[in-house]
Amino acid sequence: MNPIDSAALAGWIDRQYAVSARNLTLGVSATHLVKQRPPFRQRIVPRPGSVVASSVMGAYDPDPDYFFHWFRDSALVMDALRILVADGARPAVDAGAIADYIRFSLGLRGLTGAAVLARGDAKRGVDPDFVQHVRSEADLRGVAGDRIWGEVRVNPDATLDTLNWSRPQHDGSALQALTLLRCLEDGVLAPEVRDEAAGLLRIDLDFVLAHHAEPSFEIWEDSLGHDYYTGVVQCAALRRGAEWLEARGDTGTAGRCREAAEALAAAA
Repeated sequence: MNPIDSAALAGWIDRQYAVSARNLTLGVSATHLVKQRPPFRQRIVPRPGSVVASSVMGAYDPDPDYFFHWFRDSALVMDALRILVADGARPAVDAGAIADYIRFSLGLRGLTGAAVLARGDAKRGVDPDFVQHVRSEADLRGVAGDRIWGEVRVNPDATLDTLNWSRPQHDGSALQALTLLRCLEDGVLAPEVRDEAAGLLRIDLDFVLAHHAEPSFEIWEDSLGHDYYTGVVQCAALRRGAEWLEARGDTGTAGRCREAAEALAAAA
């Protein structure tokens, strides 16, 4: 085995960093793309602020269909974009994408399964061979209130995902809370966006606080239970969130966040 050329490796890392920094934004606010799902009679046009997990127009042919806004993925992408803007790898104007993301996320608050069903049977018009992949009426009716944040993903046009998937997953709000906390600390957000970010942060912290003790599917989406990774990010969000809340005078909620964080740490 040849020894590693450290200088060559460092040069490759620098070049790859620039490529990755450029390509990271390809799925952010990809309003120029259109995703067709003919068997489900769906035509999806992303909205500003959405983050497409993959811009590849796959349909399990063999590329999978990842044309969704995943809560977990989008939070991590925005956190990376925050870093890239801060270190100059991306232009300062890209901070506007973070603002769009915050507004897109706030706009999801009103999504409910009942509204989908009110427009008609979710399986109506679906190719008979694909009906098995559509969520049941009972499953959709369960999407109400803050349950939207356990939905794992939505369509990037800000509509509810009506396809079967491993739900709920409870790491998305925790990761988003951590990203928002860092954005607020780093000063990458314009003053008029900071209040919106704070509002979304409170929603995320409330969700984690309310549901951290409940089982959910883990990051690989295979098993329902209490996963170490999910507990770790929830614990981190609650601990840092408690500091943020306390600094704003909300000592009651801050105390509950700390108690929940201690419970998660003890269970790890």
